[in-house]
Amino acid sequence: MEDTVIPPLEIYTTNPDDIRRELIDRRNRDFGTPIPADSVTKLDDMDKMERLTSNTLLPISFLTKGAEVQRQVCKVFVPKKDGIATAFLVAPDILMTNNHVFDDHESIGGAHALFGYNAVGDERTGMYIDIIELIMTDVDLDFSLVRLKDPMPTYFQLPGAGQTKYALNQAANIIGHPLGRPKEISLRNNIISGIYTNSITYSSDTDRGSSGSPVLDNSWRVIALHSRAGDMKDGVWISNRGFRIDAIVTKIKKQFPRNSAVFKALFIPAEMAPDAPSPQEIVSKIPRDSIRSGITVYNATTTALEVRISRELTFDSDSWSVIKPGNQERWGRKAG
Repeated sequence: MEDTVIPPLEIYTTNPDDIRRELIDRRNRDFGTPIPADSVTKLDDMDKMERLTSNTLLPISFLTKGAEVQRQVCKVFVPKKDGIATAFLVAPDILMTNNHVFDDHESIGGAHALFGYNAVGDERTGMYIDIIELIMTDVDLDFSLVRLKDPMPTYFQLPGAGQTKYALNQAANIIGHPLGRPKEISLRNNIISGIYTNSITYSSDTDRGSSGSPVLDNSWRVIALHSRAGDMKDGVWISNRGFRIDAIVTKIKKQFPRNSAVFKALFIPAEMAPDAPSPQEIVSKIPRDSIRSGITVYNATTTALEVRISRELTFDSDSWSVIKPGNQERWGRKAG
């Protein structure tokens, strides 16, 4: 029987053979049926009198919004597989990543997420949060939902039915931790090259460790979950592949009833949930001993969670509390 080339996964692990063995029985995974090019939207190159190439102009707010949403992406440590991957928040205490990152309850053991790892040195000052539960995992669409021990104040809102659009040559921006490095983003040569019923392929650059990264449009909405390499031509990988977020959402909604806590957390916006905690309440409930030296200032204007705590100081429930200078909240020592 002719050997089948298995698209490499992009969890960064010191034991890649272990991951490959897990995939031997998944050679024929259904990525969906290719949708003919003449049946899908293609972004036209119009009005060339005003430009030399296709229109790449974007509002400057694209950068500021991107700087905000990147906070919702984190590096994931997977001790059970000696692996490193990426994940992103889809609810205050729920991360989405790949099934090949967390495929069973045992794989959760000792796992944790690192938020705020944007530059060398941030690993000492970022926020580490334990991953404590596997909520759902799916082999076919290669996704998993896992729960954090402590919530975060902002997250990507999953789309409703029919809200996600796909077009050839559409931007596919990816934020992740390739090779476990500080957070990086793919913004160049990053267009959708193929549209399938369950997945999309794109030219965006990734590397091992990018598994579980969000694939985003130019409005910073999640359109896919990055999974692996995509198409090969003449022995060379020419694209990467992610599973469509609309397909993932459909499967999640089939798993959880509308009145379940998971469904409400994922699909009911915070402003519609009367009992939902405010960002201030979330920050105030973060256990002091769960924050390792370095960060935490919550800015209500930018919905940013950052931290600034001297390494010499330790948290003590009697001597520390949340104080409120202006529109910021930060940990501060009680007066007196």
